[in-house]
Amino acid sequence: MKKSIIKLILIFNTLILNLNAEDMDNIANSLLYKFNVESLEYQKRDRETISWNVDFYVGYSLDKLYIYTEGEKRKNSKNEYIAQLLYSKAVSPFLDIQFGIEEMKKENSNIFGVVGINGILPYYIETKSYLRGNSNTIGLNLEFEYEIYLTQKLLLIPSIELLYYTKDYKKMEIEKGLSTLTSTLKLLYNFTPQFSTYIGLEANRNYSNSSEDEEYLLAGIKFWF
Repeated sequence: MKKSIIKLILIFNTLILNLNAEDMDNIANSLLYKFNVESLEYQKRDRETISWNVDFYVGYSLDKLYIYTEGEKRKNSKNEYIAQLLYSKAVSPFLDIQFGIEEMKKENSNIFGVVGINGILPYYIETKSYLRGNSNTIGLNLEFEYEIYLTQKLLLIPSIELLYYTKDYKKMEIEKGLSTLTSTLKLLYNFTPQFSTYIGLEANRNYSNSSEDEEYLLAGIKFWF
């Protein structure tokens, strides 16, 4: 009787292990996709501004293709934006290496190569940081964000972004050295896991001769599906 029970347990364990392995294989080979509006916001600046930060990916658990776009539209001005097409490779459960191409649009537009990382660092610090470069200049974009849960739905989110370039590039209004340092503090409320609203304060420290420092209020939404 005992031998029969032991055999049944062994058979049951084997079936469970095989099922789990099959399930994990199915997950790894399943096509994934996500449309994410990280921010769509109004900024109360010297000229009223609407900004956006949107991405979409399609692929598998370890390999994905990303489309990013981030920019702003100031009143009585043309859109300024960057758009990226990146291949993303998971190197850990929480971090991807990404590389591809980027279009930067200001008064003029130009194409850059891009390589960087995207994901969660130790201590739950989120980052999307990368190098962009072409024959004219190389730029370093560092971005870090941290979520502080005040309640299950209410979060305080400080973030910082730094831009640095190795050479002047007048066509794209880029100056050598530290370009901008942007500090943001948002108070965000999650209505559902897929939809949130926020208010905040942002400060831009501009080190180039062509721009002035700014501080302004903002309000926006974020959602995904």
